[in-house]
Amino acid sequence: MRLSILYLLCVFSNIVFAQRFQSRSFAEKKWALTHPVSAIKVKKIYKNALPIYQLIKQNKTLDTLENGGKLDAFRHVFFMAAFAQKIKPRKV
Repeated sequence: MRLSILYLLCVFSNIVFAQRFQSRSFAEKKWALTHPVSAIKVKKIYKNALPIYQLIKQNKTLDTLENGGKLDAFRHVFFMAAFAQKIKPRKV
């Protein structure tokens, strides 16, 4: 009984979280709803890793293409590696 209430609370909080971020894709929202604890961890990790990514972006050591360039590839690998440190790689 308590576990189901806790799960419903997590699902509800993720629905609110998903509504705050309309720019997220349907797949990202669906993942957040099916993995509520991991979604909270990802949000925290993203918040901590974003300033590091912004420094790399400002240094312009890579190209400046955020879609399809070296910077985009770096961003993807960097954030996925950061997420995989705290979440099971299969969930990432």
